[in-house]
Parts: sequence; structure tokens; C-alpha cells
Amino acid sequence: METLKVHFVTFGCKVNIYETGVLRSLFEENGYTAVDSPDDAHVIVINSCTVTQTADRKLRRAAVSLKNRFPDKVLCITGCYPQAHEEIPFPADVVTGNKDRGRLISAVNAYMQNRERVSDVSPHCRGDSFEGALINGERGHTRAFMKIQDGCDMHCTYCIIPAARGHVRSSSIEDIRAQAKLFAANGCKEIVLVGIDLAFYGLKEGLRLSDAVHAVCGTEGIEQVRLGSLEPEMLKPSDLDALAAEKKLCPSFHLSLQSGSDKVLKAMGRRYDTALFARLTEELRARFPGCGITADMMAGFPGESEEEIFFSSYTCHPSMANNECSGPALITALARYIADMPKRRYSYRLVLAPETIGALTYISRNLEHLKSHVIAAFNLTCVGDDRTYSIVHSRYADTYADRVLTNVLRSSGVGFEEYPYIKRGSDERQ
Repeated sequence: METLKVHFVTFGCKVNIYETGVLRSLFEENGYTAVDSPDDAHVIVINSCTVTQTADRKLRRAAVSLKNRFPDKVLCITGCYPQAHEEIPFPADVVTGNKDRGRLISAVNAYMQNRERVSDVSPHCRGDSFEGALINGERGHTRAFMKIQDGCDMHCTYCIIPAARGHVRSSSIEDIRAQAKLFAANGCKEIVLVGIDLAFYGLKEGLRLSDAVHAVCGTEGIEQVRLGSLEPEMLKPSDLDALAAEKKLCPSFHLSLQSGSDKVLKAMGRRYDTALFARLTEELRARFPGCGITADMMAGFPGESEEEIFFSSYTCHPSMANNECSGPALITALARYIADMPKRRYSYRLVLAPETIGALTYISRNLEHLKSHVIAAFNLTCVGDDRTYSIVHSRYADTYADRVLTNVLRSSGVGFEEYPYIKRGSDERQ
């Protein structure tokens, strides 16, 4: 009898990556072989995401494309999209949600027998248990994602995650240790702890995130532990003290800020304000000198003004080194940050981070990518030893952010020149 083969397509977050590993283990335990190409597979499984409209569009495109290319193969859609939406308005032979992941094999078998569409999606309920399946990880990979928390009870006004993921629940310390040992046995050296609301780990079990970190750090063979995205309101000083004691913990923290405007945060239904976020960044720096701090930011929330998107949210945040945001203060901080940039002509995309004016970070040389970044509204180029800062206008040259910086430069007395858009790959002024 021919060995059945399965191909996996994963959309979304690091939690989904881990859960695809769970699905792979499930199929392999039932005699399937996982393959890298859909051409070689009998069954194609799409682990879906629905956190944004873009994610839905990518899923729809993939499902239609795969079914058109492989009409005789079994196409399965599982994960967040089926869990959050009553109907799947695109091709799928087998549909299961996050709660029904373990029943995917029986659903596939049922479809193969009668070739009738199978939909097996059960709603999340309070009291659902954490999915404790263990996976081996991929041999040859030194980093692995480990899901230790699932679900969200926050119900932010813009977010569909509670519908897709259910209520907060966490893995046991015993299962965390067992998974860490399994990863280490397969050659893994670094583990990234992930969850839907990671900082809520152990909330209902009387545990804290630091307990999970301690369990993994204590695993022989694991040399480094990282944390996924964290919710600011859940990180207390005692938690930070416990985390600082773990020598294997990588001092890199990604915080879910979403906006630097208290008005917008309240409208979003977030449970913190910018003052709390500022205190948290200071406490992190005090316990982890030189640590990396990054943040999620959203732009275009209903009712959010252009000023809140750029000036208030991204340059007036209280945790910045200089929060007066006056013209001279802004350009002084900007000039201080640019002072150590290479003196040769070099284009960067400007990304406005909530940390400090000094953290106006220049990360991309590809101006073409500006088309998909609303906040990255202008570019700076450092030219010559005289420290003249050139504004290199992008195709968003008329946006509020571009006008603000240009006006600030003019009022500051710092010499600068303006140039039109520079095409991708070109080092010539157009």
C-alpha cells in the first residue's frame, strides 16, 4: 500500500508554527510522511490565521490556488480562520478549528471514504484544557518555538483573537520541562517561549511567566531562552526580578504597545496607558542593561488623527529621552543620533519607535518598500563631513510626517536639501 503524504502551509504567528509541528506529529503517528512540496502530497493542510484582513486574503488566495492546481488532492483548512468564522467562502474539503485539531485525521479519513466535505468546528468554552501535545522539533534546527499559553480574555475593540483562540489557559510546568528536554535531545540549543497572551501564563494556575522560563533555563542542553510578544500590564517588578536572575534568558523584549496615545489606547480597550509603558521600559533597562526593547504599533485606528499617528504617538511618548517635542529639541536629538552614521551617502527608511527620539531607527535601504509603510513617510541621507541632512522624499512626500520633519528642519537652522523620490537600486538623485 502506498504511503500517504501530507504537505503543510502555515500562515500567521509563532504559535501557529508550533501548532503546525503538532499537526505534523499527529499525521506521522498515523502513518503519513510529511513532504516539502504540494506536488508530492495526497493531503494539503493549511494552518490559517485571521488576525488581519491581509491574513484572510492570503488564505483565500492560497486555498483557491491550491485547489485549482490540485483538484484531486484533499485540501484541509484548520486553525484560527475556521474557528472565528462560521463559513469558509473558498474551497476546502476538510475544515476544523483550533479546538478540533486532534480530530483532523479522522475528518480526513471520513472525506477519503465518501468524498463529501467535512466540517468539524466546535466553539471554545470556559474551562477548555491546554493542548499539551509534545513535538520532536526538526533535526538540524538549533532554535525551536514552544507554545506555553493559549487564549485571550481581553476583548480589545479591534481584535478577533478571543473568538479564534478561546479563554486563557496554560501548559503545566511538567509538560514544559518535558518539551524542553525533547527539543534538547533533538539538537535544539535555543527555545522561544510563545503564546497568544504570553505574559498571562499561569494566571489561573497560580504560576507566573518566570516559572516557565526557569523550567526551560534549567534544561540541560538548552543554552538560550527567548520570549515572544509580551503584554505590558502583566509584567510586575517581582516578575522582572525573577527573569533577571535567569542567566540563559536573552535580554530582548517585544512589548505590545499598539499606540502612544492614551486616548487611542482607551478606545482600543487596552488595559494600560503610556505612563505604565514608560515605567516598564525604565524597569527593564535597570535590570537588563543594554537590553533590546521593541514594540507593536498600529496606525489608522478609527478616530485616530494624523497628529496622533505621527507626532503624539511616535515622538511624544513619555519614555523618550526628550519628550518636549519642540522643533529644536527634536532636531537636536535627531542630529545626535545621526552623528555616528557613515559619512558616505546612504539611504535609510525612518522607523519611529516608542523608545526614545534617539531610537529613530534606520533599518532599510530599499525605498520601494515605503509603499507599504504608512508611518515610514520620509528618508534621511547623511552626506559629507559638514553634517548636512538631506530629506529624500518618498512617494508619500505630502504626508503629515514628511511635512512635520521638513518644517522642523527649516525652523532649526540646520542646512538641508530636498530631493525627489529615488528609485530602487539607484544611487543618483532623480
